[in-house]
Amino acid sequence: MASYNADSLANKDGYRGLIQMPGATIEQILHWTLESLPDEILIGLDADNKRPHLAEVDDAFQGAEYEDGMFAGEGYVLDDATIVNRGDSFSVHHVPEEWTDGIFTESRGPRGGRFIHWLHT
Repeated sequence: MASYNADSLANKDGYRGLIQMPGATIEQILHWTLESLPDEILIGLDADNKRPHLAEVDDAFQGAEYEDGMFAGEGYVLDDATIVNRGDSFSVHHVPEEWTDGIFTESRGPRGGRFIHWLHT
């Protein structure tokens, strides 16, 4: 992870937005990805509104192309990852929210399947 962060810092002028995610969350996503091979997975992510970004990290990584206010949950750590779908590259794409309404209500409350961010491996 240190190498990835060093590469990101060296290339910061090419990034328009910033996210911060705990190493354990990235590790879990990579584990799910490798476990699911040869299939691909769709992961829903949410920001933890009790964990704002570390200001010193944002300051260090904001490059020439940085643009504020690009996405929902900006400025908060992404920490709640959930596998939403698994399949080949055609079938795993982002599913319409009405397809997932009710599926995640027990664990996610009334928002159901509405995640802030989506990650397709």
